[in-house]
Amino acid sequence: GDYKVHDGVRNVFKHFGVPYGEGKIPKRLLGYYRRDNKKVRVRSTFDIVTATHEITHALDDRHGIIKKIMVPTGFSVEGKPIYDPATKKIRAMLTSQYLELYPGAKKSHNLELRLKEGLSVTIENTLLDRNKQLEKNGDLLNEIFKQTQSLYPKY
Repeated sequence: GDYKVHDGVRNVFKHFGVPYGEGKIPKRLLGYYRRDNKKVRVRSTFDIVTATHEITHALDDRHGIIKKIMVPTGFSVEGKPIYDPATKKIRAMLTSQYLELYPGAKKSHNLELRLKEGLSVTIENTLLDRNKQLEKNGDLLNEIFKQTQSLYPKY
């Protein structure tokens, strides 16, 4: 039969084992992920970009992708966390993506928000224009892959 976009999007949810619902969301949102019930809700399963963004949040929550790059190695005199220098580059790149691509982004937003949304907008924009993202953010995508390669099946 005919291939339908929404069937493809639903298959992506199914492939990653992410429960989802469609419709019945506030007008200001295209979609959201709820950590409490591990569900994604999207305005429409025709919107593959929003689905990708929200699935990224679900996978991050499930696998602790951002948590792994936010593990403090110590604390400053003021009690602020000191993060692993090995993850400094990816934190900076995700923050940069967040500030450039996420609506309403601010440098003053907390690090966890910047990194989680930075990851989701990076994956979403890679779907939209893979070549542009590889050209512009190849190092970031390689870092993301390094951090997440255990999520992919071995062939």
